[in-house]
Amino acid sequence: MRDMPIMAPSPLIAKLDAQGSADYAEDNNAINLLHIHHWKDSDFMKLADLKAREGELIGISDWFMIDQSRIDKFASVTEDEQFIHTDPEKAAKTLFGGTIAHGFLSLSLLPAMGASVIPKLDGHKMSVNYGFEKIRFIAPVRSGVRVRGHFHLTRLEERKPGEITMLWEVEVEIEGQEKPALYAQWLNRRYLAVD
Repeated sequence: MRDMPIMAPSPLIAKLDAQGSADYAEDNNAINLLHIHHWKDSDFMKLADLKAREGELIGISDWFMIDQSRIDKFASVTEDEQFIHTDPEKAAKTLFGGTIAHGFLSLSLLPAMGASVIPKLDGHKMSVNYGFEKIRFIAPVRSGVRVRGHFHLTRLEERKPGEITMLWEVEVEIEGQEKPALYAQWLNRRYLAVD
């Protein structure tokens, strides 16, 4: 196990109102001295210990580079090859000033981002995505920047023995930018061995 000192996260917190528009407020809870645990495959946490952290920031992922090669591969796989993603020359003439990543590319990185900060639970058998309560793409991710995820555990429920549903509020930060790439309320399900 290793504890990593983390810089304060983006000073903005997405607050989505009933109409779904994004409002922002300053985060008055500075966490400059916060240490976030990065999890290894051999690290496990007791269910009760994670439940006790409901409502807290659980971790901030490592940075992920969003370069043109990654964008092009995603465009090819998803067959979304719109020029704003794949043609730097044409995209330079748009309001973006260059190519941007697909919103779904940033979203698709949540499992990879979460892998280092979402703890495995004792008795872990498998994990599955269960869906999203809400997703908002807030700012474009330009080719050549880095992004990382901030993971807050909003809710943890054991609906039946060995079946755990977790709701994560995730903000994907763009390095050096005020607005995040996206805000998501992400549902995961964990299946645990039952004695």
